[in-house]
Amino acid sequence: YIKAYYNFLLINDIIRYHPCRSFFIGEKKPKGKNFGKLFSREEMELLFNLREERYQDLVNRNLVIIGLLIYQGMTSAELVNLTIDDIDFRVGVTIRASKKLSKRKLELKNRQIMELQDYINIERPKLINSSTNKLLLTKTGVPMTVDGVHAFIKSMEGAFDKALNPAVIRNSVISHWLNVMKIPLELVQRMVGHRFPSSTEKYIRPDIKEQREIVTKLHDRIFSKNKKEVINLYR
Repeated sequence: YIKAYYNFLLINDIIRYHPCRSFFIGEKKPKGKNFGKLFSREEMELLFNLREERYQDLVNRNLVIIGLLIYQGMTSAELVNLTIDDIDFRVGVTIRASKKLSKRKLELKNRQIMELQDYINIERPKLINSSTNKLLLTKTGVPMTVDGVHAFIKSMEGAFDKALNPAVIRNSVISHWLNVMKIPLELVQRMVGHRFPSSTEKYIRPDIKEQREIVTKLHDRIFSKNKKEVINLYR
């Protein structure tokens, strides 16, 4: 209502400057991501314990997939395109460029190292039945597909009251980096492979409390004892 009031003053030439035109007061940002559908880091880490795998040789592979999704924010296409050569335990994981995303190299978390080593050195050699250097294999020994990654993640959706898929996890990771860890926008842009800052910027969650405080202060000034003097400032 306060924005409508200022619009009225502006239309009737009482003021010439709208002090809160660009503010949005509410729980959702009109443009950008629906933050209510995203997951916290704690919720994402629950995935490590949700799946009971019948095939012992796939246990570490599953943990590798989850780790790369929630710690490196990879897409499902990037996951299935990973090769053995892309993993360097001293440097990190190299993520190849695609039509939409840039090449990047991200460090591995300590908790990922052992699972990756065991999978690459012990389980993967048991699974493989073709001459492929793809990192992620199915139980039949062939490279995983994007649909396979989606089906694996989808199988754990029942533990939550919102949609779960690799894209939502990636969005949640980007939001966590920007809004919780407060990593600078330009650095997050490189970490996720976005070509343009605007692609990353839409993951920034608006500070609703701060916007409300600013509008309240402006409102108090407009309706202060020196109302005429303040109005003249906006003419």
